[in-house]
Amino acid sequence: MNTDPEVKTRTTAFLVLLAALLVVCAGFLGFFRDYPDFFSERKEPAVEVSRDIVEKWRNAVLAGDRKNAFLYASQIVPEQEFELPDAVYTEFFESCGQPPAVLTSTWTADDFRRWKSWLTQAARIPREAEDFDSELAALQKAEPGDLFDLAALSGFDVFVVHMLNGDPPQDLFEFRKDGQVCTMSPSDRKFIRGAAKEILPAGAEVIHLYPAPLADYRRLNQKLYRRVEPYLGKMPAAPAEVLVERKGKYPDIGAIAFWPDPVRPVAKITVK
Repeated sequence: MNTDPEVKTRTTAFLVLLAALLVVCAGFLGFFRDYPDFFSERKEPAVEVSRDIVEKWRNAVLAGDRKNAFLYASQIVPEQEFELPDAVYTEFFESCGQPPAVLTSTWTADDFRRWKSWLTQAARIPREAEDFDSELAALQKAEPGDLFDLAALSGFDVFVVHMLNGDPPQDLFEFRKDGQVCTMSPSDRKFIRGAAKEILPAGAEVIHLYPAPLADYRRLNQKLYRRVEPYLGKMPAAPAEVLVERKGKYPDIGAIAFWPDPVRPVAKITVK
């Protein structure tokens, strides 16, 4: 990554390692700013793929057929199109204790789980648009692992809002859509109208985190999503592009970052 600040401003976001945040959050919480042309050179060019192959991939995923899902995914994004991930991702993953190979390996079981989760939720979205309250009610009933995908597919911008100076630390889920904002407490899943900052105690310092799963950071998946989207509708966006878009969209939000929790390796405990 180029270390010239002026070049970095034009071509990538600043990743800031804040010691205080590392102590409080025990993880990497870089945030983005000054990014008018962020990732402009890495935009996925239009690549036409066969609708038949896309449908075969989708059907294999929903049927739980991982072998054929990988086969069709490799036809949509051939191995020769492999590209190294952007440094903004590798630096984040390294700070979370993940090796670069997590981002560069071929199709994985984690990719398959991500595809199936997203496509399953997409199939459950009502054909006709629901009103805001009905959508919130559906989110309350969603399984915890489905919540963020269901919200994204329903048109919400979702954040995990972490209170930095809370004791104990506190997380809230914030849902934004069409100028309306609601906040959910993960413990009771109740919604309160308004942003998390308005609900938390005065003086609360917060950071907005984008809850992307590990698979979405992988370049192969980013290519796959863009190529199947014309046939299947909304697919996950590249996490860094989401941060850039939302930072500009919501001027009331201060610090914004990737959410480390889905990326950190799961600790393995062995008993001797």
